[in-house]
Amino acid sequence: MCTHVGDGRVCLVYSHRFNGGSWKEVHEEVRIAYTACGYGGQRPWFLCPKCEHRAAILYLGSSLFLCRECCGLTYTSRQESGNIPKQMARKMERIKYKLSIQEPGGLLTDMRIDKPKGMHWRTYTRLMKELEEVRTTGLKSMAACLNLLHDRLQKAPKR
Repeated sequence: MCTHVGDGRVCLVYSHRFNGGSWKEVHEEVRIAYTACGYGGQRPWFLCPKCEHRAAILYLGSSLFLCRECCGLTYTSRQESGNIPKQMARKMERIKYKLSIQEPGGLLTDMRIDKPKGMHWRTYTRLMKELEEVRTTGLKSMAACLNLLHDRLQKAPKR
């Protein structure tokens, strides 16, 4: 990849292939916009070639560098909307990180955890309480999903 900078734009020259096809050389021009900073100076931003919105980072889409929105990239938490067991497992991982626990484990793992050295007992008991609440909520949601699946299987016609 080769870049050229000048005149409020960045020129990108790179080779790209899609789904194992033939290589194509792409010459792409990305404009740069500037905004004033609070204490003086200017902050450069890329302007997305597709939507013209400012972006700090551009991602390689199907063949062009585009902003996050135009590439259809979303955060993991947005993809979990409505999936309570996944949300609870993620919350558990965050709490376990705070408790300095490295080993993986989800809703079904044993929750006997020693207090990390240097952590206040009040913080430890609060985190353990949160962990148990999250685990209970996740397990209840999993049980509801399994009951729903069981009911559907019972109603399904026999083959």
